[in-house]
Amino acid sequence: IIECVNEIIDNARCLEDSCKAYEVLILALYSSGKKLMAVDQALTILRKLNYPFPSQVDRQLTTDAMETTREFMTGLSIDDLIYYPLMTDELSIQTMKIMDVSLMTFYKAAPALLPLLVSQMIALTSKRGCCNESATAFAAFAFLEMSLLGHFDNAYRIGMLATSMLHHTGASKLMARAVS
Repeated sequence: IIECVNEIIDNARCLEDSCKAYEVLILALYSSGKKLMAVDQALTILRKLNYPFPSQVDRQLTTDAMETTREFMTGLSIDDLIYYPLMTDELSIQTMKIMDVSLMTFYKAAPALLPLLVSQMIALTSKRGCCNESATAFAAFAFLEMSLLGHFDNAYRIGMLATSMLHHTGASKLMARAVS
């Protein structure tokens, strides 16, 4: 399957044509135990989509990303999400899908990049609107708030926002991922 997907990527006429193929490639590599290769492919397509990641991640960079994301989240309530616009730009939706399939890969093989990925997902949501994968980003941020910073109350609040977002976007099929 990996060879077939690479052929699709090589013959794509534009970036949009290759997005779904990259999504499948990342999943195929991760599933076959090639987690670092999956991270490399995720970073490649995200760079092409203008979401570059630094080659070196330090604590300050992670802290800054988390703080910027927390500032956006601080003012959000469940009621705000009911009226938050839905994401309509197809390339932004495809970008969120690629980021979403990259979450587990980054968590397992490049954990230092995970807070940056989640922060970029939430930043894209704040600029372009909600989509199905936004709820997963909120749930992942809640996990990071709890596990990295010990902010249990804030993590719970953000988790509730993620659940609300699932209902807003109609993405109930993602409920298990966002809640767990």
